[in-house]
Amino acid sequence: FFLFVLPPKNHNIKIMGSDGVESSTSVKGAMKDAKNSFNRVLETPQNGVGVLRKTLKSVMKSAVDSTNKTLASIEESTQTIRKPIVERANTIGEEGKKLVHQASNIYAVRQQYGLENIAGSTVLGALVGLRRGRIPALTIGSISGFLAYIFVYQVDARHLPSKILGRK
Repeated sequence: FFLFVLPPKNHNIKIMGSDGVESSTSVKGAMKDAKNSFNRVLETPQNGVGVLRKTLKSVMKSAVDSTNKTLASIEESTQTIRKPIVERANTIGEEGKKLVHQASNIYAVRQQYGLENIAGSTVLGALVGLRRGRIPALTIGSISGFLAYIFVYQVDARHLPSKILGRK
């Protein structure tokens, strides 16, 4: 590895110029002079590097500009597509929140309307089963009424066989 030791900031150093003349300056001044001379070499048109540098600079600038324009158009098209979808999702979310609130209120007072819930479930199940015949209508209506009773009055399913069959 290399170890570079720089003199203190205001310490004068001796630099050999391109004309062979030795000059004494500060470190900061020497760095500035070196940068300026390097830039002059790169920008001189006689060696072609200056022209190449200007060409590369303009190519890079046009590439960056075109990339920025492309990204801006992509972002704009994404926003035009995304905005209606987000608005619709927010509307659906708000309506869903209202429905969940209503359903939780109905669930909280379900025992007050237990008879109506059970009767309605039984009749609806019978009407659905009536398409298959009288016996399926009776069976489906009974099952739906029974399930509505379990739902409304929160019958514990573990003790259900003992309550139905009378076993202990």
